[in-house]
Amino acid sequence: MHQELEPLEGTILAVSVRPSRGIPKLPQAEVRILPDYGLEGDRHAGSRMRQVSLLEAEVLDDLAAEGMPVGPGVLGENITVRGLPFRLLRPGDRLRLGATALLEVVEPRTPCRTLTPVDARLPTAIEGRAGLLCRVLEEGTVASGDTITRVDA
Repeated sequence: MHQELEPLEGTILAVSVRPSRGIPKLPQAEVRILPDYGLEGDRHAGSRMRQVSLLEAEVLDDLAAEGMPVGPGVLGENITVRGLPFRLLRPGDRLRLGATALLEVVEPRTPCRTLTPVDARLPTAIEGRAGLLCRVLEEGTVASGDTITRVDA
């Protein structure tokens, strides 16, 4: 018997890309997401399992409250999300972004040393809450304000 997942939904706060190495990724009005590739115009796009990175806006709120200079894209994430509890998501879960884009959660994102120029405390401060890495299953255009929802496979 197929068990339906509890609906989980949030709002996309920002979509960010960077055509070259480094951070921050720069927030865009909207971005096209391409299957088995990632966000159009982003350096990390490609045919790997790490096509799109997601981060909870609530993590940024916590870091900012600790005095760290963060905001959407500063930690290198492609999509900043508010209201979707990542702790309830698992590899294989599918996320609908906007009307048509579909992502599959691959694994948790791990912090790296490229964050230390922003604030030396960042890699440690986001351990265990650095976000998720996803692959793109279906294309779509995604913008700030769009809904992100966990859907049944």
